[in-house]
Amino acid sequence: MLFKEFKLQLFLQPASVAIVACFVVGYLGLVQLRRWQHYHRVHAKYQKKYEDGELTPDEAQKVMELSATYDMPVVVYIGVVVGAIQVYCIPSISKLLVSTKQLGNIENVGRRYADMEILIDTFLYCPLSGFRDISQRVDKDPPAEDPRANISIARVNFLHSRYKIANDDYLWTLYCSIIGPIDSVNLYGWRNLSPMERDSRFIVWAEVARRMGIKDLPASLDDLIAWANAYEEERIVPSKANYIVTKNTIDDAVVSIPRILGLRSLVEGVFICLLGDRIRGAMMLPAQPWYIHAFVKLVMFITTFSQRWLLLPRSQPDYPTIHVNIPQQSFSKRAHTTASRFKPWYKPESTGFQNVIDRLHVKMGFTETVPSKQYKSEGYRLEELGPVQFEKLGQEDVFKDAERIQGCPIPSYYWHRE
Repeated sequence: MLFKEFKLQLFLQPASVAIVACFVVGYLGLVQLRRWQHYHRVHAKYQKKYEDGELTPDEAQKVMELSATYDMPVVVYIGVVVGAIQVYCIPSISKLLVSTKQLGNIENVGRRYADMEILIDTFLYCPLSGFRDISQRVDKDPPAEDPRANISIARVNFLHSRYKIANDDYLWTLYCSIIGPIDSVNLYGWRNLSPMERDSRFIVWAEVARRMGIKDLPASLDDLIAWANAYEEERIVPSKANYIVTKNTIDDAVVSIPRILGLRSLVEGVFICLLGDRIRGAMMLPAQPWYIHAFVKLVMFITTFSQRWLLLPRSQPDYPTIHVNIPQQSFSKRAHTTASRFKPWYKPESTGFQNVIDRLHVKMGFTETVPSKQYKSEGYRLEELGPVQFEKLGQEDVFKDAERIQGCPIPSYYWHRE
């Protein structure tokens, strides 16, 4: 007891208080010094090219990574999810998804989203040119250094070719994919996106859209927003298909949350609050009570304040689902996702301490089971992703289409499949 009192008195001595205060002030100063480092570095490198209208899609990808993988990956991911659900506000889209049973059947939803996230993250974060540094491309027709972005686009093209999809529905999906993260950052981010960051999202997605053969692309983000505002006034209406697809999506997202003390219901309510009233109404989802809205605002405020003033920034990019910076020879091997899902699609079978952790996650209900062959623990190849019935179809066509849209061959080692 006396020893504890002595320690307390020692701590309260002016010198001790001064040391603690200096440490706290120094740490907070370091946070502010480093918080904007990535932002200033990226803008110093690309702002002039952006102002001159010369920003390339590859450079726009690097700008986009600033908010998505360094500064605000969680907030951007919330926007990605909300944007994906916003797509389903259009009955022609949701009815197609219900008819294919990919999102209309809860049993297929987990793999559908696992595949979709991998394909999208691959063409967003791997170089669209096929080269990690396009300025080093000296030969006239060299093989791509990194063909993954264009293989993923080609695979999406193949999967889409199996269905009849209206061009306006493609444009609406493009709009939601761009605007979801932008709106999320504006609402919940510790800073706003700069004009260059906003337009970089459009530059990247517009280039992807061209490679997908989408027609009548607006010339700018503002033009796309104007088109979407007019389109949604005419086409967004409540429908049962909207509800089915969205409900299955939410159920898949919260399946690992325990029901004890109403925790899962709370998380479902938070999810619905994040959608906003316009989307919620189109999905025929119930309005949430005021205290859930207040809870969401409080949590996001605490998160934003902590990140802005109290936490050091990331020193390495946090990619959502894929390993981006890997050796070229690894492209021929099956890849594993970095994302954690209730059904552990494409996660490697573990050993040792990691296996203990995986089994603990199962016991706690965070995952359905440990990684296994049932969920393709051997990994994935981009040209095989998609519904089970298409897994072995179109692979050679995908490679040819990838070579066409990237304008150069796929390296020979990629064709050697492991």
